[in-house]
Amino acid sequence: MSRSRTLSNLIADCRQRANMENSTFITDSEITEYLNQELAELWARLGQGQAQPFYRASTPIAVTAGVATYPLPADFFQVQGVDATINGITGALVAFMPIERGALSNSNLVSTLSPVRYRIQGNNIEFQPATITFTATLFYTPSQPRLVNPSDTFDGFNGFEVAAIYGTVATMLAKEESDPSFYLGQKERIYRHIDSLAAQRDASQPDRVADVLMPRGFFGPWGLGDV
Repeated sequence: MSRSRTLSNLIADCRQRANMENSTFITDSEITEYLNQELAELWARLGQGQAQPFYRASTPIAVTAGVATYPLPADFFQVQGVDATINGITGALVAFMPIERGALSNSNLVSTLSPVRYRIQGNNIEFQPATITFTATLFYTPSQPRLVNPSDTFDGFNGFEVAAIYGTVATMLAKEESDPSFYLGQKERIYRHIDSLAAQRDASQPDRVADVLMPRGFFGPWGLGDV
């Protein structure tokens, strides 16, 4: 971890910035809740750089012919990509649009060009056509784990956790009926910094612009509108 800080550290930082080191007006449990809310917002902001993500998890999905939908992981937040291994060949799957579901039911046509596609549906992932047995791997951004114990850690990578600290201090001051505007302004300053840097994690090899008119993904899955 590049810059991990414990919940205990974060609470102490918030109290110091709010000038409430010895105050009992706001309890540690309240600050913990404020911090978790702010850290979840920061986590989502860092997640904007999904091409080279800060947070990544994966899980296999055993897809069975005749079954279209499968539950997402309990900590699922956003898809980063879905791979599939079909007949010994692994490749990336493309998401289908709702209007394409009917066409995907024509499995004889689709299997010639693109074996299967996926779509997130509520708390499930759906694969169409549901006529193939294979193994999929879902790569995703997990949701922000709540900090509960004093030793629980959060990685701010490059000091980005200070945005959540500023947001927490602003809430603490607002409860005290003090002016939180300075800390809200500092929070937004850090977010602007994050927006300018977070998606550029590999300066030597920036991502290429995708050509949406050409075949892409598993076995060259053309968009159904291009077939």
